[in-house]
Amino acid sequence: MGIVDGVEQQVRHTTRAQCKYCLTHLACNSTGNGTSSLIKHIEIICKKYPGRNKLAGGQTQIVGDDLDDTITARQWTQEGCIQAATVMIVMDEMPFSAIERPRFRYFCKVAIPKWKVPCRKVIVKNFLKMYETKKEELKKELSSHCVCLTTDTWTSVQNINYMVLTAHFIDNGWKLHKRVINFCVIPNHQGITIGKILESCLRAWSIERVLTISVDNASANKHAIDYIRRKTNSWEKGIILEGKFLHVRCLAHIINLIVRSALHLLEKSIGSIRNAVRYVRSSSSRLDAFKACCEKEDVESKKICVLDVPTRWNSTYIMLDTALGLRKAFDRLQDDEDVKYTSYFDEEEKLVEEDGDEPDDFSVPLSQIRSRASRKRVGPPNKHDWAKAVVFTKFLKVFYEVSLRVSATKHPTSPHAFHDIVAIHAEIEDLFTQPTDGDASETQKVLFQMAQKMRAKYKKYFGQLEDINQLLLVALVLDPRYKLRNVERTCK
Repeated sequence: MGIVDGVEQQVRHTTRAQCKYCLTHLACNSTGNGTSSLIKHIEIICKKYPGRNKLAGGQTQIVGDDLDDTITARQWTQEGCIQAATVMIVMDEMPFSAIERPRFRYFCKVAIPKWKVPCRKVIVKNFLKMYETKKEELKKELSSHCVCLTTDTWTSVQNINYMVLTAHFIDNGWKLHKRVINFCVIPNHQGITIGKILESCLRAWSIERVLTISVDNASANKHAIDYIRRKTNSWEKGIILEGKFLHVRCLAHIINLIVRSALHLLEKSIGSIRNAVRYVRSSSSRLDAFKACCEKEDVESKKICVLDVPTRWNSTYIMLDTALGLRKAFDRLQDDEDVKYTSYFDEEEKLVEEDGDEPDDFSVPLSQIRSRASRKRVGPPNKHDWAKAVVFTKFLKVFYEVSLRVSATKHPTSPHAFHDIVAIHAEIEDLFTQPTDGDASETQKVLFQMAQKMRAKYKKYFGQLEDINQLLLVALVLDPRYKLRNVERTCK
């Protein structure tokens, strides 16, 4: 207990003892005094007792968790605080130097005075240990499940090639998981290069049971899948079904190709609406004038017009859908700000505004580049442009909803993939009606031309039932919500 043995003295007829660290006298009569006062002195009062730090560090406290309303017993340690700080830096994507910031250290000094805040090197070492531990846990988890992979490559604005590999698997509790297991720089986009990186990554993570690999429709990816199929078939366990259905084409990418194949037919109408939106978004005064027009016309839509990214058709759909709800305000804007609004469309439009760079096609003559780089801005939108936008957005709504469904990551999408393919087919066929020359409007003729191009692109990927990965049909059959006879009828 830290009390000097045998040191007793009589003070006012009470037996007392002296602490050998702070020399405080304590009553220690064997019959009239207990041990509570001695324990309290050691744990709380005595400032010089060397065992206090160990007692404080090992003491368990009852604390509550605000996230899930649970109460747990936790033990405070220096190492535990370092571990928590490392998790905070990693999860919040903070730099390692955040631990050395003066304001953070000041906060820790007030909130946790006894914690010695470490330097960034300690955090980095702890992070590397944590990474290796988590990697081994994930490797063990992946080796015990059948894994589906998705991979993609792209080139950054710095002209650097990147590749990402993501693993999807379902655990024993039937919960879907998604883990990024590789993100690296690659020398090129050739199929053999992608295949070798995939092989080395599978070996590094001890993954032997691969069901599918989902990629976009680049020809290099087909060669990469063929390479993986040859290599994995020679492994001890081999690949599932010998890799016959290993290659899964990204449905979202196919939808993008189908839509973009016909999008240029409405380039003028879409461009006029895009320029009208760009006019509103170009300055705060114009945006205020547009909001005033919305109030005057009692526009029901509470949305604010958004500008699209021309290379992404789904953003074009959102722009058109939002602009249609604000059409009355655009018409009112043309009346209220006639001179400013119409003069904006009389200006010359430079292509550099679209991409942010000068044209780099040096095979085109300089005179042609200059004519392309300065042309009159399209617009303002007329009633024919709005009419085409109405039909086009209604037509694109199915494709937009399908893109959202197939891009989900928190639940399986394979049971719905076949239904989405059928929905796209039905939408194109409904639009594919031959208009008569006398009765057809300009909008109907344009939509018919769009249907022709989209139908040709659709048949390239889904012209026959054999073109669809058969595992999508298996996933549909295993879904208890659908009957086998309905699947057979739909396939026919």
